[in-house]
Order: sequence, then structure tokens, then C-alpha cells
Amino acid sequence: MATRSAATSDRYTRPMAELKDHAGAAEHALANTLVDVEGSEQVGASSSSLQNPPFDERYRDSYVLAEGGMGQVLVAKDVQIGRDIALKRMLRDRGDETAGRARFVREARVQGQLEHPAVVPVYDLGVDSHGDAWFTMKRVRGATLGDIIARLRTDDRAATGLYSRRRLLTAFDSVCLAVDFAHSRGVVHRDLKPGNVMLGDFGEVYVLDWGIARILGASDVVITSSRRASPIADATTVGEVVGTIGYMPREQLLGEVDAIGPCTDVWALGAILFELLALEPLRPMQTLAVAIAEIDDELDCRPSRRRPDLAIPPELDSICSRALATDPSQRYPSARELSEALSRFLDGDRDLELRRQLASEHLEIARREAERATAGGTGALGARARAMQEIGRVMALDPTREDAPRALARLLIEPPSEMPPEAKAELDASLRDTIRVASKAGALGMAAWYLFLPFYLWMGIRDWPTTIAVLCLIAMATTFASLGVRWPDRGQTWMVATACASALLVAMLTRVVGPLASAPTLAVGLAVAGTLHPTGLRLPAIVGFVIVSLVVPLALELVGVLAPSYQFHDGIIAVIPHMTALQPLPTIVTLTLTSVGTIVALCIYLMQLRQALRDAQTRLHLHAWHLRQLVPGGAAARTS
Repeated sequence: MATRSAATSDRYTRPMAELKDHAGAAEHALANTLVDVEGSEQVGASSSSLQNPPFDERYRDSYVLAEGGMGQVLVAKDVQIGRDIALKRMLRDRGDETAGRARFVREARVQGQLEHPAVVPVYDLGVDSHGDAWFTMKRVRGATLGDIIARLRTDDRAATGLYSRRRLLTAFDSVCLAVDFAHSRGVVHRDLKPGNVMLGDFGEVYVLDWGIARILGASDVVITSSRRASPIADATTVGEVVGTIGYMPREQLLGEVDAIGPCTDVWALGAILFELLALEPLRPMQTLAVAIAEIDDELDCRPSRRRPDLAIPPELDSICSRALATDPSQRYPSARELSEALSRFLDGDRDLELRRQLASEHLEIARREAERATAGGTGALGARARAMQEIGRVMALDPTREDAPRALARLLIEPPSEMPPEAKAELDASLRDTIRVASKAGALGMAAWYLFLPFYLWMGIRDWPTTIAVLCLIAMATTFASLGVRWPDRGQTWMVATACASALLVAMLTRVVGPLASAPTLAVGLAVAGTLHPTGLRLPAIVGFVIVSLVVPLALELVGVLAPSYQFHDGIIAVIPHMTALQPLPTIVTLTLTSVGTIVALCIYLMQLRQALRDAQTRLHLHAWHLRQLVPGGAAARTS
């Protein structure tokens, strides 16, 4: 690009000569106010600075921005104006040079004549000293729709926050209008795809790459190129079949040139809309041969079926399906009508009849799944979940229906025959927390027995081995209860161990005033606490606890193994102390505190249980009330 051709120089100089001849005063004023933004020119530059410099002097500091099948795009500095521009030049050895230049020149002229805000304006067109064609255009900044969709597909947080569905649909609407403008000028793009749509940094929308556009009524330019058999669907093929495989309708894939028209671009717009909504291409990546071989395979053109998790409205499904119709006559007749359909959706004009029809279909599916769930067996839980999801879709599509919320309330109120794994996991976690709380309370309660040691010393200790055994059993019961706090998953084991230690403890304490006096009160308190524990003592365990703590000591006394605790004489029972001395005041105080403490502790435990049950009942009735509010009118009473 050292020097430009004579033709190019002449084309540059003639306009400047006319400017000097007819607008000298304006030129003088402009020259005196020019300021080079890079600071390389002086204010008040002479008119000689406005002379057209050679090509390589005017466009400096260029670097490659992108490269395609027939040319490359560079970013360069236009020193004449003082701005960055995009410079596209045709590359050599990329096919037939004559046909290639014809297409290249036509691209520049087509794009330059499509004066629309969404079409990048062309500034200049020419050839350099080597005979390579080039043209310059506005440098646009932003991200292509293809890059944006790729980021949204990976749940890119920044992209998700910046590009909402509504913003992308609004941009797509601008694309439709730009394409319709081109159609009104007799130009069909033929290579519409997300990669050829750019969203600017300040809300601009551009339709790029008009290189293979077709001018209706004019003969097409065929380029034979080594890239014709491109192996990927996202590359623009050139040759008898031109375009990008994943975005070409049937007539374009088959090379039916006479059938190419505005409806061809409408199909490509439908494919872009599908990908914008589903975040994945309509067609998988494939070669041209594979695409033609599968051309008669039916495509599901509803993005909501491809991605049900994205909550795509049915109106957009309908728009995609019509735009992507195989028969061109069944598509939108123009890109403007596609734009108008999308605008009606964005303005809130929902197709109520379509929504009601879809709601009925989803409700029928929900009923079948509910029947499977009610029947039980394998897959019942999955069927219940699917039924609730389908009912949710019904309520979203048609909120006025009464049968959908009634069916949902019935599913929610009637519990499944088996516990769902997720609910069981939550229940197990809650149970572990409850075991920790109960075990901590049990450990503190057992440790509180040490508070009675001073009173037994006050009464007077007679049998120190038994007293030491009592203290050891208290320590064991406290330890076992504490282990339930640390390892709640083995709560049943620690509960049984604590109950065994407690039974032995009560049995030892029968040596204070016998097995029929104070010990039964202690046994009742410990048995009730064990029964109400989250792991819960069962009836055989409770019977065993009573036998060990009360019946065995009494039986051992009756058979003479242990010294008797009672003597009967003339209708009077005499209590014979073995473990402690029964001095009047200490004995009355100790026995009273033992009984009162046991009763109070048991009452506190039962009151907490009562409050927990009341809270559970309150939540249950509130949930049921909320569910009944889902059912409109008198149906609520029938459901309850």
C-alpha cells in the first residue's frame, strides 16, 4: 500500500478542486479551525494540509480485526479526518479474481447505498497500488449477538445482567426492520446469523457482512472457492450454495437461486430468534452434505420444547414456528410483518386463545401424571412432580381457570404414599437438630443429679460403695446423653445406653427409701423423657426399664438376696434405710426436693412438647388455608 493508483488519485483530487473553486471561503474557515485530535497538526493549518494524501499515508497504524473467506477487515487511522475507521480489503489467491472483485465491489456499493441506522455506512471505495480492492466504513464497537448468546449459555453473570430477554428482542426487532429496508431496495442478505448482528456499546444495532447479498432481478456472481465445502455450520460457504448452513432454509441449501427472496431472510431471522430464546442453535453443527441429507427431517421450531427451563412464552413459540416454516408461502411474507408480530408481543398483546389451548393441553398432561402419582409404585414421585409443574404452566398460561388451582391444591394437600428423597433428607436434617437439642437437655438433666449429693451427705451416708456406684451411673448417663449431641446420627444407640444407665441408677436409689417410695416417681420421669425423645423408646424398652429399675430390686428383697427395705408390724410400714441415714429434717427435705424436681422437670418437658405440637398444627392449618386460597370461589370449601 505504498502509493495509490492514478485513477484513485484522480478520484481524490477532483472533489477537492471543486471544493476550492466553489467554497474557498468555507475552506479557509475550516482550515483555520482544524484541530488534530492526536495533536500532530497545528491549529490554523494551511489549506495544503487538506490535500488528499496517498493511500498509505492517509490510512495508518492498521491492524487486522477479522478475516473471512474473501477478504480481511482492518482497523486503521484516517489521518485526513482524524478518526478510526474499518478498512476491508480483498485478499489475493481466494478464487477467481475477476468474479471475486465483482462481488467485493458490489458488497461495498450495496452496503453503501443501504442508508439505514442499522447498516454500517461505507465511506470510500478504491484500489491500492497493488491493484487490491478496498473500501472503508464506520468502525463499530460492541459485541455480536453470537458472542452474547454464547455468554448467556454459560450463565455469565455480567451478560445475564446486561442483556435481558426484552433487550435482545428489542434489538432483534431493529434487525428485522433493517432487513425489511434492504428488501424494499431489492437486496436479500442471504447470510443472516447471530455472528452478523452487532449490538453497540450505546444501544446501536448493526447488520453486518453484506458480502453475499443478492440483488433481486440481477444476475448473481458465482465464486469458486476452496472454502465452499466448509466443514462447520457457522462458516459462510461460497460457491453455488452461499450462506451459513445452520441459518439457510431449504431452498437456499438446495441452491435454488430463483427461489431466493425476502422469505429466505425471514427464515434466517426465525433461526436467529430461536437461538436467542433457546440459547442454542436450531440445527446442530453439521456439514453441507449432512444438512442436505437431513433436509426432509422435521424440525421442532418451538424453543420452549428445546428449553422448557427458560419459561419461553407461547407467543414467541408461534412466531418462531411461522418464520421457520419449510414452505416459503407459509412464512411471514416480509421481515416487517415478523417485526410487527414481535412488537405486539412486546407491547403485551397476548394471544389469549392460543394460551387457553396450550393451558388445556398442559392440564390434560397434569391429570394423567396425577393419576400415575395416585396409583403409587415406581415413578409415582416423579409423576407427582411433573403434574405439579404442568399445573404451574397452566396457571401461568391461563390464570382464570378454576380447575388448575383446584388440582394443585388437591396434590398439595394429599400426601404421597412414600416420602420424596428431598423431603426425607430435610426431615433427617431436622431430626438430627432435634436430637442434638434433646440430648443436650438430657445431659444437663442427668448432670443435675449431682446437686442432690450435698443433701445425701446431710442425711448421712451409710453405704459408700452404693453411693459411689450412683455417682458413676450419673456420670455414665450424662456421657451417653452428651454423645447424642456430637453424633446425632447414632441417636438411638445413645438413647438406649442412657436409658440403661438411668434404669440402673433408679435401681440403686431404691436403697435410700425402698423401691416403692421415691423411686417410682424418678422412674416415671425418666421413662416419659425417654419416650418423648426424638428417637423414642418403644413399649418393650419401657417395660424393660420399669422391670430393671423397680421390679428387680423389689424381687431381690423378697427372695432375700438384698436386705429388706420395709418391715410390717400391726398395720405399720417401717422403712429400713441402707444407703443413707433417715434423719427427720434432711430426709423430708431431700425426698420433697426429689419429687418436686422430678415433677417440675417433667412438666417443663411436656410443656415444650405441647408448644411444639401447637406450632406444628398452626403451621399446618396456615398452609392448608393458603392452599385453599388458590382455589377460586366455592371450590375452596369443596377442596377443604
